[in-house]
Amino acid sequence: MEAAVRYPWPDIFARYSAVVPNGDAVNRPISFGDPLAEYHACSEAAGLMSRPDLGVISVSGADRVSWLQGMVTQDVGPLGEGRPCLPACILDSTGHLRAEAWLVLRGDSIALLLDQTLVEPILLLLDSFIIMERVELVDQSDFLGVLELLGPAAARLASGVDPDSGCTTVDDCLELRGSAVVAPLASLVPVFGELVDDGAIPAGFEAWEMLRVERGGPRWGAELDSSVMPAEAGLDTTHISFTKGCYVGQEIVARLRSRGHTNRSLVGLVTSGSEQMCAGMQVATLDGKSVGRITSVAHSPRLGRELAMGYLRHDASRDKGDLVGVSDERRMELHVLSLPAADEGHE
Repeated sequence: MEAAVRYPWPDIFARYSAVVPNGDAVNRPISFGDPLAEYHACSEAAGLMSRPDLGVISVSGADRVSWLQGMVTQDVGPLGEGRPCLPACILDSTGHLRAEAWLVLRGDSIALLLDQTLVEPILLLLDSFIIMERVELVDQSDFLGVLELLGPAAARLASGVDPDSGCTTVDDCLELRGSAVVAPLASLVPVFGELVDDGAIPAGFEAWEMLRVERGGPRWGAELDSSVMPAEAGLDTTHISFTKGCYVGQEIVARLRSRGHTNRSLVGLVTSGSEQMCAGMQVATLDGKSVGRITSVAHSPRLGRELAMGYLRHDASRDKGDLVGVSDERRMELHVLSLPAADEGHE
């Protein structure tokens, strides 16, 4: 195996004056100085995000496609046939999430992009399902990194990345359906610089969170973990094929679909005033019955106010009745919005 390349993220962060929590290059930059300007770049032009939080597992071998069909919720067959990137879930036998992943075609292999903390456990899990199949799994996180481009000009800028540098560019990828650049670590610094020279604006996690919460996109570690079923987070419409063959957890997924709804669902929430919501805040009915919790909170420039995402019991999210948020003896009136909440607005 080739030697690991020196971790390049600190060079990028230093060159573009990134604000990094605790100076730790494993974390995504909070911003590059002006989160609101970065948000507008991602909405109206092209914002460039570093993704050190993502790891890469390479799946190669003659049986990689047929074997993956039994491992993930998505139909792997169309990969490469006009679909260079496919969102998918990896489930356990009870239909709960083990990982959210994006399948990206890279030559004769398929790269799984997923949260860095999941690489080791998912490698062990997937490896346990290789019996006689000609499949090889390799953690490529020390050799490959991911950049994300968002905005109307994202695809155009991504298409200008030189493939001879070993980079793979794909559109309609990752949580916010932007463009992703999977690049050798040795190429990350020059590729990042070339994209900035072409007009991309470096953007940090705060701007990304504003966009994500407005669009209602769940994130691993916030809305997604091993207690969640895909349909609860709305992933059944984007990450699951209901026409492919068997995969781990399929029976439970099909049963939930036939039932028509899950016990809880992901919704948007706003306050009736200027109170501040917080992740982890419990949500209850006016008579005190607990019906859910808030998972993410961000300022929404489109709404001009704070916006939250959270899970509510199905009856509470369906009726959209008045609710209260309770945290540290604080109480505030909450109202439910459908996702994407910024499209619905609230009077």
